[in-house]
Amino acid sequence: MPPASPSSVDALATLKTQRSELADRLSDLRDRLAALAPELEFAKSQAAKGQAVKPASPVSGTSIEDVLASTTQAAIEHHTWQAKVEAIEATMQWATQQISSTEAKLREAEDQIEVAQQKAELTADAKAGIEALNTSVAELKQQLIALQKRGCTHIYSLNLPEFSLDDRGSIQARPVAFRMH
Repeated sequence: MPPASPSSVDALATLKTQRSELADRLSDLRDRLAALAPELEFAKSQAAKGQAVKPASPVSGTSIEDVLASTTQAAIEHHTWQAKVEAIEATMQWATQQISSTEAKLREAEDQIEVAQQKAELTADAKAGIEALNTSVAELKQQLIALQKRGCTHIYSLNLPEFSLDDRGSIQARPVAFRMH
């Protein structure tokens, strides 16, 4: 079987490279998403603890600035963990969407690779068939020349086809005049 054309080999190699890059990205996204799960659980537990521990009422202190600073710090700690929970959940949702998108792109790349491989196989088969047809025509020419050498002169001219494969992968037949001398 003749080798596939360089352009189809390059296209297939490019598709396989893209598939590999997508598979690596998908693996990385899944690993990162899995790493976020324990962080989310820890942040949720800390946020729950923060809700249970609110500044005592009535608030006491030696100055307005002391009371404001201590209550602000308590509120910041309480809301920091809740904000972290929301941020991690948003990040996990984004990662899940990216995984879905990457999986779709990976499936598309796999489909394109399959189509490209099938096309390359069909092209190789067509080239092999064309080579066989042209070999048969060449053998026929040799047989006609042998007949002429044995004295058969009533065949003067024949149109014998020459086969080729065009850029679209279609088989072309071009008549070539074969004259006996």
